Amino acid sequence: MSIEYEKSQEGIDPMVTGGIDIGVSSPLVCAVGNSLARYVVSKNDIMAFSKRAEGRRRLF
Repeated sequence: MSIEYEKSQEGIDPMVTGGIDIGVSSPLVCAVGNSLARYVVSKNDIMAFSKRAEGRRRLF
């Protein structure tokens, strides 16, 4: 089974800007200039990741 598709050649758009804010109340917020969407990493996400990583480290 195979799928055929046209490969798109997309480059970097110089009109689109992005930014990252590293702060205290929200550890990480990412945004893109041409969109209202935001990606927020909360303290709970960081703590959960740390606990999972520590748990994996204990297994080895």
